[in-house]
Amino acid sequence: MKRNKAFSLLFILLLSSPALAIMNIKIEDTDVDGVKARKLNCQLSQASFMGSIMMTAFLGSNKKTFESCGLKGKEVSLEWVWNAGKVDSLKLLNPNDSTLAACLSKGLQGQAIEGSGKCQGYVSVPY
Repeated sequence: MKRNKAFSLLFILLLSSPALAIMNIKIEDTDVDGVKARKLNCQLSQASFMGSIMMTAFLGSNKKTFESCGLKGKEVSLEWVWNAGKVDSLKLLNPNDSTLAACLSKGLQGQAIEGSGKCQGYVSVPY
């Protein structure tokens, strides 16, 4: 009986370890509410089985921002960071277009997204 309790305690300690709290998600290709994402790599500060759904829902819910910035029919490479449930920063990695970068940054800055993390990938609004 003591052995089972020790194993259970060890298992609980391992699960609560901060080293295990980070979750890496890779999404090869997805389309959500008219926003297409590919080669999406995310690092979430808290492991969650809903992580991939959360990331794709965030992109889909911002379709109007992407369209208003002129992303319809274009693909861009983005990197965004969020902390405490809000987007902190966004970088347009490709193409080198400062007007598009400023528009996307302004439109997505402060947008709600659960937890904290960082993502990089290709985003487009094909239709």
